[in-house]
Parts: sequence; C-alpha cells; structure tokens
Amino acid sequence: ILIGVSPERGNAMMQQIFPLFRQSFPEVQLRIIEGHQKELEQMVCDRVIDISEASYTPQITSSISRLVRNMDLFPERILLILPKLPYYQEKLARLGAGEPESVVDLRDFQNENFILPTEVRVRLRSVVDWALREAGISPCITLETSNNVSALNFVADGSGLSFIPQSYMYSMYAQTDQIYYRAVRQNPYWIRAMIHRKDSPLTDAEKRLVDIIRDFWKPVTRRLMEDN
Repeated sequence: ILIGVSPERGNAMMQQIFPLFRQSFPEVQLRIIEGHQKELEQMVCDRVIDISEASYTPQITSSISRLVRNMDLFPERILLILPKLPYYQEKLARLGAGEPESVVDLRDFQNENFILPTEVRVRLRSVVDWALREAGISPCITLETSNNVSALNFVADGSGLSFIPQSYMYSMYAQTDQIYYRAVRQNPYWIRAMIHRKDSPLTDAEKRLVDIIRDFWKPVTRRLMEDN
C-alpha cells in the first residue's frame, strides 16, 4: 500500500499505527510518501499512490478533486495565532478577547504583518484566503512558508501573525507559553479526511489501515469537540 502523509505529523502517526496494521496484515508492505496535501491529492488522482491524508473545505467550491472519495475523520477550525507580547496582550484585552476561548474578528488585525502558508503548494492557504476575503482585508504578507511548524516558530519569535489548524494547539509544537491561539469570527475550517480514487475500491488491508488511522485521531477529535 502506498500512502501519502504530511511531512510534519504524518510520519509520527505512521510510527504509531504501523505495528497495529502489521498485526492484522503482516504480509502487506506499507510505503510512505511524504508531501503537502495538494501534491498528495494529485498523486492519488494520477494513481501514483493508493490512499492519502487530505482536507477539504465545504465553503470553497471544488476544494477537493471529483476523482477522489473522501473518508472524513474530523472537522477542524483554523485559528489565528499571535505572539505573546505586551502589545498583543493589550490589544486582545481592548477587543474583549483576552480569554483563550475568545473569538476575534480578522478586520481588527488588517494592519498587522502576517506569515501565510505558501500559495502554490499548501491547501491551508486557500482556507486562509477565503477567510481574509470574508473579512474584506488584504493584510501585509511579510513571509510565506510551506511548513506549519515554521509558522509557529516565526510567530513565537514575534515576526507576525499567522494561521494554524487547531489540532496543533494540542501538539508538541504548540508553544502555548509564547503564542496566543484565537478562534476567528469568519470561521475558517476544513474537514480532515483520507482519500482514494473513486474507481479504485479499497482493499481489506486499506480499509483496516483507514480504521486504525481513524482510531489514532479519536483523542484529538474528542478534544476538538470539547473545546468547540
């Protein structure tokens, strides 16, 4: 089975689920292909890989190829992240958004510097662009990166604001001592899923692999439901 995963969290996931999969199908070889979601989706469409991590956004027309079938894992908000600096502490307080569960409006940050996902390669960028259009703002983009962990590090260093999937807030990369996480009134979100080509039905081994992946994400799914 050729499976596409993200370079940041996909490999960590596979390290945990691989032993469970081997218990069920010891004779089936897994081959991991790393890439960003847009690239991996195209590889599924081109029959280069069998299944892949993916995400799609119902608000955005054609956010996922019509050639693939999606097996939903969980919906996930895209959060605004800000450096924990006195300036932003005071700004959030003025906006009545000082508490972690507060919701902010992107229009209140139109004059800030932003670090955004790379436009060409990263699916997250289309969700972010949608939210910015909904807010009617065109902020100053000082940096683009294809790596979410890099975005977190730049924000922690005070280089600007950015956007991150909510599950990163519970990960080893969170840096909650240096970063504010806030939900956004424009409500950008996506649905995390696994995908395969519609004309290539899943084998029993692939079905088992998807079930194990679904179980892997259950703790995060519960945490997301509790916080939302």
